[in-house]
Amino acid sequence: MMDKIKSSLNDIFSESFMKNSKKFGIFAIIYTIVFIALFWTASYTFPFIIAFIIALSLQPLVKLLKSKLGISNGITSLIASVLVYALFFSIIILLSYKMVSEARQMLSILATLNIDDVTQLVKNWIARFDVYLKYIDPDFLNRNSSQIADLVKNSLGIIGKALNKFLSAAGFIPFWIAVMFIIIISTYFFTRDMDEIKRRIFEMFSENGQQRVLGVWEEGIRLLVRIVKSYAIIYTMTFIETIIGFSLILKIKYAVILSILAAVFDIIPVLGVGAVYWPLVVIYAILGSYKTAIGLIVLYVIVVTVRYIIEPKLVSTSLEIHPVLLLAAIFAGFMTFGASGVIHLIFLIISYKIFQKTKPNKLSSNQAQEDAHI
Repeated sequence: MMDKIKSSLNDIFSESFMKNSKKFGIFAIIYTIVFIALFWTASYTFPFIIAFIIALSLQPLVKLLKSKLGISNGITSLIASVLVYALFFSIIILLSYKMVSEARQMLSILATLNIDDVTQLVKNWIARFDVYLKYIDPDFLNRNSSQIADLVKNSLGIIGKALNKFLSAAGFIPFWIAVMFIIIISTYFFTRDMDEIKRRIFEMFSENGQQRVLGVWEEGIRLLVRIVKSYAIIYTMTFIETIIGFSLILKIKYAVILSILAAVFDIIPVLGVGAVYWPLVVIYAILGSYKTAIGLIVLYVIVVTVRYIIEPKLVSTSLEIHPVLLLAAIFAGFMTFGASGVIHLIFLIISYKIFQKTKPNKLSSNQAQEDAHI
């Protein structure tokens, strides 16, 4: 039966297409098994994965310090680790202080709000459109006042719960301190022993296998660095545009926490920055600050337009993958398994791209043999 199916497929498709499809199928199966194993064990191994990635990124700095200072690898690894984490914690402390203070202010304001007063504001705002609503249903406000009150109450409740969860995260501080301690210590040892780790990994392969693994390693690191740089630029621009617009132009309170939330939501494909902007537009419109609401809409259009302009150029150039294929992977992955499906398919395409780019060039080897024969 299988021979008949194979024979029929060979009659329809070319030999090269069948061969490439078989290679991709085998690669996809192996990749999926590895992905599932990593995904299931991530809750136990993520500190070490993060530490290893940081250690990899520190290698150029370690080599630079070693060449300039002429000291041992252990000391240069320690200096590089201390510098990076000192900078990281300085930024985190400043941002955390600002975010916690703004979250407390927002909670205190929400605690003093009277639901009836807010409901009345909403009803007054809707009543301004009475000239239009009366042609549809003159008793609209009276019949739906309870629904309006429930909507306002639920919205404020969601905001309050989110802020309370943010503040209650302080209860997990001992756990995260332990995690950060493991990451920091592991980063130092990974950084110091990176050459030995590479040597032991390469010892598992033959000479040809070592060349292939080295090619995959170098291409993977190069591509990863380009991806991280591209998205770091995109999310940093979202944060900078938002905080400048909120704090300097529109004079919106809690600009820091809102700008950080906008950058975080920008990472999530379904939500995006609109998850921060549009609720603010509605709130300021209800409060009667129409200039601020319009300014938010304009700023939102600018942020989204800049994102749509620079993202295809940066990401497509970095990945060297057609944008339509990337969008198809995001859509199919999200519709099947959510965020994990998106990650799985995107990295499947990237990994196979690396695998193809680093495959042995038979033409080059044949040409080299001919040259040697001549």
